[in-house]
Amino acid sequence: MISLRALLLGLFLFSFHLGFSDQIFAQEIRKDCDSCRFSIHSLENPFSTVGQWLFTRDDHYQNKNPHIDTSHWKLVKTPGPWKKFYEDGKNFQVGWYRAELSFNPELIGTEVVFLVDAYMGKLNVYLDGQEIYKRTGQVNTQRYYSIQPVPVRFKITQLKHTLAFRVDTFLMTGVYQLPFELRKFRPDDLKLNFFYFWGGELRLISASILAVFGLFFLLIYKKTRYKLYLYAALAGIIFFPFLGLPTDMFMRIFPPQMLLPLHYVGLSTVYFHYLFSQYFYKFTPRFNRYTLILYGALTLMFPILAIYPNLDLFQHLRVVFLLFSQFLALKMLHMLYRGTVAKKPGAKILMFSALFYALSSGHDLLLALGIIQSVALVFLAVLIMTANILGVASTVFANTFLENKQLAQNLQVMNDGLEDQIKQRTQELKGKTDSMKGMLDHLLEGIFTFGKDYRIHPEYSQTCLEFFGGSPDKLNPLPLLFSTISVTAEQLRETEDPSAFNYPATIKDSFDMLFDDPETFNILEDLLPREITLRHHIFTLKYRMIAGNSSEQHRVMVIITDITKEREMQARIATEEERNGMIVKVALDRNGFLEFLKELDGVIQRVDFILTQPVSAIDTNELFRHYHTLKGGAAVYGLKSIVNQVHQIEDRLELYRNGQNPLATADLPDLQKKTEELKQTLSNTLEELSCIITEEDIHAKERIYPVSAGKIKYLHEFLNHKVSQEMWQQIQPVLETLKKQPIASVLRKYATTAEGLAEKLGKKITVRLEGLQTEVLHENMAPLFSSLVHLIRNSVDHGLETPDIRSMLGKSEVGNLHLSARQEAKQIRITVSDDGGGIDPEGIRNIALKKNLLSQEQASVISDQDLLHLIFMPGFSTKDSVTTLSGRGVGMDAIKTAVEYLDGNIDIKSTPGQGTTIEITVPHYGKEEPMLS
Repeated sequence: MISLRALLLGLFLFSFHLGFSDQIFAQEIRKDCDSCRFSIHSLENPFSTVGQWLFTRDDHYQNKNPHIDTSHWKLVKTPGPWKKFYEDGKNFQVGWYRAELSFNPELIGTEVVFLVDAYMGKLNVYLDGQEIYKRTGQVNTQRYYSIQPVPVRFKITQLKHTLAFRVDTFLMTGVYQLPFELRKFRPDDLKLNFFYFWGGELRLISASILAVFGLFFLLIYKKTRYKLYLYAALAGIIFFPFLGLPTDMFMRIFPPQMLLPLHYVGLSTVYFHYLFSQYFYKFTPRFNRYTLILYGALTLMFPILAIYPNLDLFQHLRVVFLLFSQFLALKMLHMLYRGTVAKKPGAKILMFSALFYALSSGHDLLLALGIIQSVALVFLAVLIMTANILGVASTVFANTFLENKQLAQNLQVMNDGLEDQIKQRTQELKGKTDSMKGMLDHLLEGIFTFGKDYRIHPEYSQTCLEFFGGSPDKLNPLPLLFSTISVTAEQLRETEDPSAFNYPATIKDSFDMLFDDPETFNILEDLLPREITLRHHIFTLKYRMIAGNSSEQHRVMVIITDITKEREMQARIATEEERNGMIVKVALDRNGFLEFLKELDGVIQRVDFILTQPVSAIDTNELFRHYHTLKGGAAVYGLKSIVNQVHQIEDRLELYRNGQNPLATADLPDLQKKTEELKQTLSNTLEELSCIITEEDIHAKERIYPVSAGKIKYLHEFLNHKVSQEMWQQIQPVLETLKKQPIASVLRKYATTAEGLAEKLGKKITVRLEGLQTEVLHENMAPLFSSLVHLIRNSVDHGLETPDIRSMLGKSEVGNLHLSARQEAKQIRITVSDDGGGIDPEGIRNIALKKNLLSQEQASVISDQDLLHLIFMPGFSTKDSVTTLSGRGVGMDAIKTAVEYLDGNIDIKSTPGQGTTIEITVPHYGKEEPMLS
């Protein structure tokens, strides 16, 4: 058996081995570790603990113990930040520091103070595993030393001590700034007391003084409305959180983890520093607005983080906020430098303050990044800047007071003879008033003024009595001018309920804004009515703003001019010009107009017939074609009244055609009535044209040819019975040509139409005609010729670009339209081509899908050529809106219908960006069989 003594000896040796091994392991010294070998030989001077410290983010309670494995701990520059210290780049809130302190034996028994600035973070300090200091972040009555070096006191009891401390902070910086040192404790340590005063009482005193001055200037601003005082006031008041919140007075009320983000709000005072600096150079209102929105949003995030903490968001927000503050400081420095160059009073001292602030901000940024170890200076810089701003504002206030005092003395001197001057000025004013009244009484315009009370002033021109039907004195001008019910001045004065005379509320809103800010006159003037109608008279209105001073309100002058006779004359001239234009167009193409009348008669008969049918039998597309053809022909000859009436009918029919409001039996009488009105308009138009178109011309049964139709018929019958069959075969083609006429009149008519339309649309155009002598049977081709106008309109309206667009595309500003006709075998080929924008098949595809003219499956397989032919479908249009020229989707459908009626073909070729060509081929005898067969 093993003796008890041997057992005890073995246990002792084993435990000694373990303890010795642990101690040797714990004391392994890393070469670059400063905190692993702090040797303090003397404390006559403070011992700096700045350097590379053992550090870990692993928050374990055992980290306080002296003999633990620290081989996995990192080394961190202290003071300095933790940010991106670990490879994963994650943010963390808790960090542990550890140091080994070796002391000279002579120092044993000495009481020392370890100074560490944890900047409002929670702090636990351990000596040899025992807690010697603790601030938890909870509200209590103890001094917190929030942004001061925390004095951790302990006594040196052995040659070596292990010091560990834990920091819990949102700043990602465990030790923020200097001093970071070990010093001998002295009750009368003036340097230590200065640090506590610097970070404590001085901040609270400064915050209180600046806030009081800020409130003083806020009262000054309330009286003077001079914004320089407002910016000075806000600079003093808003700086209070940065100065005051970290002090012990607030730490006893609120937890530091809440006050830490809140105290950054105080740095937003830099924005008001910048606004104040603009008084020394120039104002930047747009930049101010954008900065207020962005900087204000950043500032408001700090109170939110105080309630809902978020470490990651706080880290990003703090960096952006401080950089933006630095940017504003540089902008402010620029403003003050320019003010100093211009020798503005107070600019130089503020410039040096701003320079110190900019340098201090840069210094503190380097401190926060751990590049340097120093003491934060931005508190002092902002304090000096704010104090100087308040000082400059005080100087401005004092100078203003002295100037006013001197002015008051000067006024007192002036008042001595003021009574005589008033009498003299009153006489002069009376003379000017009488002269002005005489001038107003002889003006043809109505002139009056009114103010924000909306009462017309007694001074107005005599003409106003006539315009308003009585004296407008003290009446509200808005009902008089803009009421929806015509009202005279006497009626308005006698009414008990002025609200009965309504006028648009937007007019009063515009005048309200004008009285509040007269500088907006140039903008608001365009929103006010320029023309009104009162009791069958037309008046124009002009406005003038008369800005008042502080004792006199702003006024608006209204100048009213009666332009009724001018407008009547203009209307008569326009009507006469329209009538003359119509007569000229008809006179230039008299035969063509007669053909149009015959075609028109047929169209109206067909419309009358359709409107007598049951609703179920009416084809709205056919009805549209007839009306659209009628409108197109009327437009060619300048029959604008008919064009406008037909356009209104089309607007009505559009609802029936697209299915929004299906055609009902009850709608037919109204359409019949409008058609009758159309006939009456046509009859009135023919009366105006009686000078060139007689009743005999209109009702003639036979078209006039170079050889009359009767003679041709007689010749046909005579020769058919008198000559042999063989000779008849030779004579017949000759007789056929007698009825033919050159197509020149048709092509020239549409050339004139194209040129007139181009001028109306602001386009330049050259029309080239070819094949004018091609002979055709006009009577048989009438359906095609009456609808050909749609092709011309399409080319000019849709195809050809405006001069500016053509120039931009590298084309000549003048567009080209080519109309040609030629006979090929027994066919007539008519070609209309332009060098405009062409037709994009993809655009046709999209419109067809949108209007349900194609299914998705059909759209995916249809060829480009077939897509182009979709423009001839009823209701298809490439325009989104309807005008008097196009947009109905009827014109091209009418062309196709006419061509098919003549047993012809229509083909289209188009190249996007280059132009479009449409070819129509019909039998040269038209629809009917030739008479001489």
